[in-house]
Amino acid sequence: MVKSIRLVAVAVIACFAIMAVSSNLAHAEEAEDIIIKRLTQIKNILKKKPTLEVYAETCLYYGNSEELDWSSADGLVPAIPTNTRMVVTDATFSYTGDDEWAGVTLTGRDSADRVVFRNQLIFVETKRTFHLPMPRRRLLEEGGYVEVGFMSGGPSGTVLVNVHGRLRGNGLEDN
Repeated sequence: MVKSIRLVAVAVIACFAIMAVSSNLAHAEEAEDIIIKRLTQIKNILKKKPTLEVYAETCLYYGNSEELDWSSADGLVPAIPTNTRMVVTDATFSYTGDDEWAGVTLTGRDSADRVVFRNQLIFVETKRTFHLPMPRRRLLEEGGYVEVGFMSGGPSGTVLVNVHGRLRGNGLEDN
């Protein structure tokens, strides 16, 4: 894909060069501005890295925590690939139980098991859905993972967790 974009860039430059030579010199500056604008657009296209929308969902019982398995429209994504980052964008929680609320944690960890981010004790009311957008970047590098836990409230019922993210990087080109 990168080679085809570069070929298009060369073709665009050649077309504008011919246009500049064939028209009078008054239009040469205008043609030069157009060429620079087009080259900037092509450069930005070349800089963009592939992106893949991913999601994970699980059903938690009281006292349990679980590492999330990610999926995409293309299938299962077992881990964050090499040369790729994942940004967690939002999470949705639903609690069905006898108690009034459930306390859930959402934790991102790196490949060495260190905490990168933690949303601790997210309160979810019974028979309600709670949506948590992530306005600040929740970024995980390759080998990182997201873990959710149902640790307080309860002790009966289940929490349905649905998390969305975005994988971005050169490691997606290999898949």
